[in-house]
Amino acid sequence: METLFDKFGGVRPMAEHLKQPPSTVQSWKAAGQVPAGHQRRVLARAAQLGLAVSAEDVVFPMGRDPIEQEHAA
Repeated sequence: METLFDKFGGVRPMAEHLKQPPSTVQSWKAAGQVPAGHQRRVLARAAQLGLAVSAEDVVFPMGRDPIEQEHAA
């Protein structure tokens, strides 16, 4: 499964596009979430870059938990 970070080309490219330190973006990846205060900006930047990123990708950057997927169906 392709994660949000993969869609940006990895942690470093994502950090560069968002003008954030790579350590910040790496912490988002490690936590499995983009902080709410950054989500709109990530989505907007992805759109500017022409990346296929949805709001769901930003809310669930590592993909949905299989248990959550069952309940959403």
